[in-house]
Amino acid sequence: MEQSPSYKRKIQIQFQAYCYKILRGEAVDYYRYVNYLQKHEKSIENLSSEESDELYVSDEYRSDDHLFKVLEYDIGIKSDLLAEVLHLLSQKKRDVILLSFFLGMSDTEIARIMCVVNSTIHEHKKKALKLMKSELEKRGMEE
Repeated sequence: MEQSPSYKRKIQIQFQAYCYKILRGEAVDYYRYVNYLQKHEKSIENLSSEESDELYVSDEYRSDDHLFKVLEYDIGIKSDLLAEVLHLLSQKKRDVILLSFFLGMSDTEIARIMCVVNSTIHEHKKKALKLMKSELEKRGMEE
């Protein structure tokens, strides 16, 4: 059945009206969104110096750290002074300090890993801390 030209025209006008209504709604939504952004966002040019300082990001790379290898762990130390003092310790004392303070292991865990008794770990830690304290004091780092 063939549709009359007036019926086709009527359908075309209805479709155009529907499209116009939808596009008008989308335009209104867009303008509301732009208004919302203008009210709630600040332009970068209008930021105070304190606010603009908060916007930067600083990357830290492990190459800046002093790396110490303890068992299968790599421990990065940022402080040059602390790294120098750690290098003064014997390997066993350094391992005990790094495992204890940087990896958070207990004396019992360290003793089990290093196959020694707890008292040995305790003595290594005590002597290492005493040596580190005296070295740091020599270099001007008070407690």
